[in-house]
Amino acid sequence: DILSQQAKQIAQSATTASGTGPLVDTAVVLPEVQSGLRFCQENLFLWSVPFQMALRVCLATLVAGAVGAWLGLNHAYWVMAAVVVVLNQPYGWPGTTRRAIYRVVGTLAGILLAWGVLSLHPEGLWIALTVGVLQFIIQIFVVVQYAIAAIFITTFSMLITLGGGGLQQLNELLGARALDTAIGCGVAIAVFMLMLPCTALYQVFAEMRATLMAAQRLAESLSQENHLTSSVLSRRISLRRRLLSLQQTADDDVDAAKLRHPKIEPLVKAVSASKTLSWKLLAAASYTTDHHTPDGHEAPLNEAQYQQISCRIKGLLQSENPKKRLDNHADYGFLQEELDNLEQAYRQLQPWRRWGDKGVRPVV
Repeated sequence: DILSQQAKQIAQSATTASGTGPLVDTAVVLPEVQSGLRFCQENLFLWSVPFQMALRVCLATLVAGAVGAWLGLNHAYWVMAAVVVVLNQPYGWPGTTRRAIYRVVGTLAGILLAWGVLSLHPEGLWIALTVGVLQFIIQIFVVVQYAIAAIFITTFSMLITLGGGGLQQLNELLGARALDTAIGCGVAIAVFMLMLPCTALYQVFAEMRATLMAAQRLAESLSQENHLTSSVLSRRISLRRRLLSLQQTADDDVDAAKLRHPKIEPLVKAVSASKTLSWKLLAAASYTTDHHTPDGHEAPLNEAQYQQISCRIKGLLQSENPKKRLDNHADYGFLQEELDNLEQAYRQLQPWRRWGDKGVRPVV
């Protein structure tokens, strides 16, 4: 009753409100336009997620094609298609395995469905209608649940491949489709298992450095402009995107990295410190630029503190001797503890710094 009364009051107020009130002129700030070249500079470094994913897909596709040619498969492209489907997204070890299982199970179920559809001997408009329905179902489920989509994808491909042919041709393709899919998924999993433990540690480290570089650039911008500009907004977006990429990479690759590097606790601590520092810096930037500071309170950080934070992160990333403590006499505001924790954890990463550093390209 109370909620219904409040709803009626709101509706009445909206109905009787005057539309002649003063208009507020609010400036809209848009982020800087990011060019394709800049996007490549930010993502296509040696240990980045896109580069490693592309490398795995390329290698696995070549291996799958070679296996198909060696076995004399008539539809070797199905093997390579299965590889691309399994490895075309950064799912990590659990997600990649699940994707391969979905592909195999969906293919087997799709073969049965294709046999059932073609047993009805559709012709003419019925074939066109069936293809349209299958395509519609695929588009609905390909994002929601790939296992279901794989069933209709297989049926769709069988129907297109046969071109209205009979069950005799379908029976010849049943074993070929199942075998090619199984081989492709097996090659994809094998390549993934061989490559991920070798690259996971450096990939996590490189993503962490890229996140810290984005944090340093944001702090540098805020030290020069304490209000919302297109540059500040772009760097806020860049840091947020880097944080999400770091989170995904750490979740997917840390367990795999432990297979070759059992003692990676320092890296885990450094990643955690980097994420904490970056999220708090984003919150401070939001307060500073969007004027969300509560009445009677100053902004969390001023221009001088942002400059000190930028210098300290930059000094930590460029330090040739990370075991040597940096000068901590500057004023870092409420981020003092986070910067100390980051420096303490970062100074213990010497064994793989020389490889991870080479894989990260600074972006101005």
